Amino acid sequence: MEGLNASVRAMLPRILRYSGDDACTLWSVEQRIAWSLVIGLSCVACGPDHSWLPLDAGRSWFYIVNDSTKAEKKVYPVLWRVGREIPVAGSMGRELTSELGVMRMAWKDSTLYMSESPTVSFAPAIPIFGDDRRETRWKGIARWGSQRYDATARVTMTDDKIQQGTHDVSAKVSTVLLSLPSRGVELKTWFVPGTGIVRQEQRINNVLTFDLSITQTP
Repeated sequence: MEGLNASVRAMLPRILRYSGDDACTLWSVEQRIAWSLVIGLSCVACGPDHSWLPLDAGRSWFYIVNDSTKAEKKVYPVLWRVGREIPVAGSMGRELTSELGVMRMAWKDSTLYMSESPTVSFAPAIPIFGDDRRETRWKGIARWGSQRYDATARVTMTDDKIQQGTHDVSAKVSTVLLSLPSRGVELKTWFVPGTGIVRQEQRINNVLTFDLSITQTP
């Protein structure tokens, strides 16, 4: 837990209890799907070129989350840990676990795919980090429990700078625009080579509802 301040450490027992099924029942289906994308992007998978998403089994990251998806805003830490190899989208990827559940992701060529999150599965697997030179499009089924939703998504990549400590560093920004039956979700994620994901912002119908920032690097 080194790297987390005393107030964050004090919140951990309550946060771990919050990750159970009772908390999930308070969310709308769209919020669960949007949250799953956020969580999903906190995982990385193995592949021949993943300098923007470095990963070894057992590696972990701490993030501090500002969550306004419900009426009461919550601030809490999230720890993700990389586990076993699993097949995703016709390639070998990784399973990532936390108190919130399981993620399954894999690299295929230059695209990172996610097939499963703690609350939602995608068929086919959804691309969440794509080719710099073109827009990546997705169309498929998003499932939560016994509920099934037709959905589409567009993924674009841009170059940016982001502050780390006292310096600005090069970053790539992935923007995922997910279209659900009753709302649109925008998820922007900043990737830094050698570190991975350093920041995310989620907007539902153009309203910022969620952001996270890395607090402890591998």
